[in-house]
Amino acid sequence: MRKIMQLFITCLALLMAGRALADEQVSYEVYVDIPVAQFYVLPVNPAVFIQLQHLQWDFRSKSFKPFLTRFNVLNSSGGFNARLVNPAVLQRGFDHPRDIIALQVRLNNVLLNTTSQQVVANANTQVQLPLYITAVQPAEGYSPGKYLGSVELIFEASTF
Repeated sequence: MRKIMQLFITCLALLMAGRALADEQVSYEVYVDIPVAQFYVLPVNPAVFIQLQHLQWDFRSKSFKPFLTRFNVLNSSGGFNARLVNPAVLQRGFDHPRDIIALQVRLNNVLLNTTSQQVVANANTQVQLPLYITAVQPAEGYSPGKYLGSVELIFEASTF
């Protein structure tokens, strides 16, 4: 009986030791972003701002196809103004004019620049605004190469 008890305790100890070695702790960082109910600007497709966007070349027209995305906006106190932080351009790495492609940015069909402009007068219920980005062909035509740039927008609340 004593040997059986000793065997049982040994097996129990081994089992507990093996279980202690098998336990793993995993932690995840989780966050949420809850917009203020009275004011928000949210992309319809958030992945657009995570991934690098590629303006597609149209061989027929020898130009770039426009990029389109949409924003859901709400401002219970009025509308929205928007502006560019910097002029929107694509660059090939040099400062020569042939190495720069200007971009036109239209939000809700309003051509944006670095001056704040009204893009919607009343957004007290959710409104969806289209954002188009198009390349402006240089007078001397496009130069082959890889170009990179960014478009930075600021949305501002406007009141009635």
